[in-house]
Amino acid sequence: MSVIASGTTTTTALVYTADTSGVLQLQTNGTTTAVTIDTAQNVGVGVTPSSWSGVKAIEVYGLGSALVSGGNNDIELVSNAYYNGSWKYAATGAAAHYYQSSGVHYWRIANSGSTGGTVSFTQAMTLDNSGNLLVGTTNTNPVASAATGIVALSSGGIRISNTGSGSYMGITTSSGTQLSFYTYSSGAVLAGAITNPTSNTTAYTSISDYRLKENITPMSGALSVVNQLKPCTYDWISDKSKGQGFIAHELQALVPDCVIGEKDAVDKEGNPKYQSVDTSFLIATLTSAIQELSAKVTALEAKVA
Repeated sequence: MSVIASGTTTTTALVYTADTSGVLQLQTNGTTTAVTIDTAQNVGVGVTPSSWSGVKAIEVYGLGSALVSGGNNDIELVSNAYYNGSWKYAATGAAAHYYQSSGVHYWRIANSGSTGGTVSFTQAMTLDNSGNLLVGTTNTNPVASAATGIVALSSGGIRISNTGSGSYMGITTSSGTQLSFYTYSSGAVLAGAITNPTSNTTAYTSISDYRLKENITPMSGALSVVNQLKPCTYDWISDKSKGQGFIAHELQALVPDCVIGEKDAVDKEGNPKYQSVDTSFLIATLTSAIQELSAKVTALEAKVA
């Protein structure tokens, strides 16, 4: 059994109104419109539905819009936007859009815009139908393609890339490599990695292939540099524990490769930006110094003999 209402029908609590344009309204108390159904079969709950086209939408006042897309049974949730040939802002403010299609979940965002203005959505996050989660990118390998983004692979790997600073980092378990570091120069270039050479060890390796270098010459004067180094002992202020090593800026003056940061640097709030030291870069200097000493010893032995 079906009932078709036309004109105005009044009950004790609810009014059904179908105007001459074919828009159906459900009113409470005879004055408040609770639900509006337009001629395109879009539904507005507490609000007149926007001019949707190509889909059937349920629009809820204060909550944005929910719609079911035609053709592929796609489900979409929209905040402060509607589709009328292109995406438009329903009101002044930011917009957001979630939808799923063919097993893929998409999250899109847009900066604040004016009522009726065209919305330019940005793909913020994707969960593809292989279980990979992509944040800030649509590429499952942003490191290799030099694109900014974070990818959590369903296989367990993680890839992180930042084009803004020109540095790239990828995480993988292939070939015993847990963490790989990349720099960018006409493509992603492996700079180093944290590996597990055996089941119970971890090692950090830096790329040192001769094919990446030029102007290669033997080191000289290393013994003089070593004689100027100032190894020292000290107490850490934080917990008063004992330490030994170098003062960063003193080491930096002699072997700059060993130190990152500047002496007495602070951030824009005035907080200290501490220097850090990697003494592995001293190995070449120490080796060359030992060779110089060995040559001196050999020369002295020859004189004595």
